[in-house]
Amino acid sequence: MSKAAALPNIQPRLALSLTFDEGQLRAELSALASVAGGERKALTRSINKALNGTRTDIVADLRSRTVLKAGTIRKGISVRTAWWKSHTLCDGLVHVSSGRLPLTEFKITPLRQTAQKRRLPAQYKPVSYRLAPGGKTFGNEPQVDGRSNIFTVRGQKSGKLGVFARLGAGRLPIIAETGPSLQAFYARTTRQQYILKAADARFRKELAHQVVHLPGGGR
Repeated sequence: MSKAAALPNIQPRLALSLTFDEGQLRAELSALASVAGGERKALTRSINKALNGTRTDIVADLRSRTVLKAGTIRKGISVRTAWWKSHTLCDGLVHVSSGRLPLTEFKITPLRQTAQKRRLPAQYKPVSYRLAPGGKTFGNEPQVDGRSNIFTVRGQKSGKLGVFARLGAGRLPIIAETGPSLQAFYARTTRQQYILKAADARFRKELAHQVVHLPGGGR
């Protein structure tokens, strides 16, 4: 019998969990007493339904609050399907984690190389980006000497556009500029309770379905 399902583990110190009353679960699963392995099957399927829905909700949430594409967000969310930690405890996990994202993921303008041969840094077109739709524009302020604060260069081998900044007044050295990680956005969300409520609803709906489906001959 499962007492709790961890949904999701976002950071080492930020875990959201759904907890269910054991007595209530036993009552709901009593109809599966005659189905071999019915209780475990119903709980596993219900937890997995909640897990996959939680990932979908997180993608939608971050998509609405950031300029990131859905594919970029989805790559940083992993789901560990339900597993039985013991005879009585079944867990599932949704994990949001990425490294610092390339700055080109954040609506960089212009989307072309601004660092060019035979052009002084002060002649580069200023580069800007945003983290949120309609939010503050970053990086579009030139330095005191008139040089663009950040600039873009396309890799000769990869062909990918990268964003860089200078450490000093000269052309070199330069460093690659990156944006926040995915979990940095999710850790600040005010919609975690909404996501938990939706996960709870999915779990209970699927469990109610399995309680009818499995005794009726379903597999």
